[in-house]
Amino acid sequence: MDNTTKIITAQDVDSLRKNLQAEIVALLREHHLTELSLGKEGTLSGPTFIIDYCERSACWNELQVIAVGICEDGDLFLRVANDIEDVVMTIYSSGMSIATHNIDWLLGIRDNIGETLELPEIA
Repeated sequence: MDNTTKIITAQDVDSLRKNLQAEIVALLREHHLTELSLGKEGTLSGPTFIIDYCERSACWNELQVIAVGICEDGDLFLRVANDIEDVVMTIYSSGMSIATHNIDWLLGIRDNIGETLELPEIA
């Protein structure tokens, strides 16, 4: 039995993040979509929630990802529902938000896309 532990570097994490972002963009493009609605709470078996900082109220909020899309320049974006303020916000990956860089959330978003598009290999 080999007791070798793999050391995961920051480069490994960054590479995984970029691969997930690229996979999400590729899924949308493969289905000729620039934006995909992921529905409101209750329509997905496991909706993705992210945490984002609101400067206006100076606090962190938990927000459901309700859509994902691609800008003309290829930038990935998320639409999130802020039920506290009853607004929908857009978060861009170029903005360096934790929302578009957290690996667990990106996996959830990818799985939500698979479920919404009824792709058996992802859902």
